[in-house]
This record gives sequence, structure tokens and C-alpha cells, in this order.
Amino acid sequence: MKIHVYKYQIDNLVTSPLCAFSLVTTNIKSELAACNDIWNTKADILFFSKVPDVSKGIADLNASLKSAGADKIMTEANTQAKSYLAEYNK
Repeated sequence: MKIHVYKYQIDNLVTSPLCAFSLVTTNIKSELAACNDIWNTKADILFFSKVPDVSKGIADLNASLKSAGADKIMTEANTQAKSYLAEYNK
């Protein structure tokens, strides 16, 4: 029975062209480092519910990430992904 399930999954596999995409981080290294530091210090506190007000904690995390350059990271990632897909679809 398992062989039939695996064959079905393989025969119907759909992959994204972005599977081979790799983000070039040269232009956003400092923002990535800053966001990683914030994530590593603030996210665990939220995940383990060690804050009295989770909604306020999430808002604080988002504000901290935004001030550390999360928007620049997203813009760069979107720009590179769009460029990659344009080349992929030629």
C-alpha cells in the first residue's frame, strides 16, 4: 500500500521555481544580523509565553524588527525573487 501512496505523491509532485532561488545577502548583511539578534532575544520569550501581554509583545517584536531593517530585507528579497523568476520564465 505504501508504494502506491509514494508513487502517487511522486507522480503528482509540484515544485516551485523558487526552490532553486538563493538570496544574495551582500546588500543586507547588517540588517539581517540585527534582525537575527532581535529574533533570538525576543521571539523565544513570546513562544514560551513569558510575557504578560502577548499582543503587546508581538507588537514590540514587530516594531523592533522594523527598526532593525526588516522592510529593507523584504524589499531586497522580493526584488531578487522577481528578477530570478523573470530569468526563469524566459
